[in-house]
Amino acid sequence: CDGDWAKTNDPVQELLRNDNVRAMVLEPVPKLWKELSERLHTLHGADRRLLALNAALCVKPGAAVPFYVVSQQFAVDYPDSEHWVLRELGSFNRRHLRRHHIPNKYIETINVPCVAPQQLFEQSLSPIGHDASAVDALVVDAEGLDGELVLSTLAIKSFRPALVVFEQKHIPRKELERVLAELRKLHYVHWREGDHMVALLAAHSGNPSDEQQQQQQWQQQ
Repeated sequence: CDGDWAKTNDPVQELLRNDNVRAMVLEPVPKLWKELSERLHTLHGADRRLLALNAALCVKPGAAVPFYVVSQQFAVDYPDSEHWVLRELGSFNRRHLRRHHIPNKYIETINVPCVAPQQLFEQSLSPIGHDASAVDALVVDAEGLDGELVLSTLAIKSFRPALVVFEQKHIPRKELERVLAELRKLHYVHWREGDHMVALLAAHSGNPSDEQQQQQQWQQQ
């Protein structure tokens, strides 16, 4: 996304205003990354607590991976389209843009860098540090790839954030069930919140029946 506070539907951006929040945000599209970075730098204390990385989070790293975006001509021809269509829609899967009824002639291919989850903790200027166990929250909005990114990030054994949020509406049902099963295995309780899935790390009692009851209580809320 471009960090436009007034027009975005991204709930994370409001959190970034908080002086106590340190975060790394990823945007693979160079033009949007530049705008995002400039907007973040207008926030108080941004130099010490926020970093916009011009890359996509991927299961495997890559220097130049094909990525599909909505062309600028689409905004010229359809200026009244919603902000998220004009500025936020992009995917490694071309079909994802077609599902949103973007005509082929408005879909462009660009090459973007990919970083794997472990590389997030190897960034020299990272405001979140190099200790994966110190991270409090993971928020993923990856246009259908959310499930595999959540799983690959949680594959880091020391990475157990208290909060995990990801968009679930584009994830195939069987894959979503696999992700949720893994979250429960790692002692997360989860529930659906609109288009997103929210998971909280629960206290581990060691009693499977207690954890099952807790999961059921959260799902009923």
